[in-house]
Amino acid sequence: LSLPDCSAVLPHLCGLQSSMPPPAPADSLALLRGVRFATCNLAATFNSSSHGTRSVERCAKEASLPWDDMYACLGKPHTLGGEQAFGILVTPEDYSNSIRRVVKRFRDAGYSTTVGMPWVFLNGQHLACGGPLCEGLRTPHGDVAFGQPSSLLDLVCSVLQPRPASCSKVTPGTQGTAVQTVRPKPECENCAAFGSFRGPSQQQQRQRQQ
Repeated sequence: LSLPDCSAVLPHLCGLQSSMPPPAPADSLALLRGVRFATCNLAATFNSSSHGTRSVERCAKEASLPWDDMYACLGKPHTLGGEQAFGILVTPEDYSNSIRRVVKRFRDAGYSTTVGMPWVFLNGQHLACGGPLCEGLRTPHGDVAFGQPSSLLDLVCSVLQPRPASCSKVTPGTQGTAVQTVRPKPECENCAAFGSFRGPSQQQQRQRQQ
């Protein structure tokens, strides 16, 4: 946790603290605010070399998280986390049990190298998601692409039966489409232990979509 890429997880835990221990209901306001904070803070981390307390406070405000609670959790300096943040990290029911289960799942599946984040699962299947879209299923032997990329909301709605009214305006992009096997991506060249990952900038994402 002495490395910036590792300590960066602590503000996210503080943002999600009101929704712990997991799992939280899908309609939980605390979960919604925590995810909004994490999304904002990740974007700030990826797109700025000067990410720090001000951007953390800005993201907390945008997510409607009380700054006093975040301040108490984060400690000083705010981007590294305080005792409350570390407490969440090491509390089994809040965080560490979930991480151990996922790591065991990867090992049982046959992964022999570092698995890049984010780790997103739907009905036990590991999704290959990056940015706003999920492109396929992730396996130890490479990604199995969907017929077309879909948002996580699309995918969730496609497996819900009966289909809730909230999905009425969502058109799942993967129903009835064939999948194709793609070659594994190059091995990670900048990882240690569970490694570090820097996602594409918003500009890079726009260029890929053009």
